Amino acid sequence: MPQVIQFIDEIGREKQRAVLYIEFYPKPESDIVDSYETYEKLEKQVYEFDYRKSKNRQFVIDWLDENKIPYYECGRFSKFGGFIKLHEKYLGNLYIDIPFDRENPDYMKLEEFLENPDGTFKFKNVRFCYVALEVAMEYGDGDEDEFD
Repeated sequence: MPQVIQFIDEIGREKQRAVLYIEFYPKPESDIVDSYETYEKLEKQVYEFDYRKSKNRQFVIDWLDENKIPYYECGRFSKFGGFIKLHEKYLGNLYIDIPFDRENPDYMKLEEFLENPDGTFKFKNVRFCYVALEVAMEYGDGDEDEFD
């Protein structure tokens, strides 16, 4: 049965706060995007990655469940270059329903689980992300009249 998955920026606007999410993706050959051709190559790698076969994704989900940290499937940003995405493929991203607050015990536990002390990520193909409310609001410009 089809299900509706919200984009991460929509969740930020709905919650009216910064939001956290986890991406599961293949490690690109390079993080440097110096041309549209390089961007397309990186996007192709991301879209060909099958998150359902990711042992690290399942490991993260099991840990979230064990630690009673709420999460939901989410999409990437709702727009790209000003165009709304209508047919975005779900890539396995998870919205983490706790505030970005370094004093929050659940946040501290999650950060310790996902990141090394130097801020690098502990797990291959797993990236811990933050979207500021200001960024989420920018993506929402004109939400009401997208389909008028």
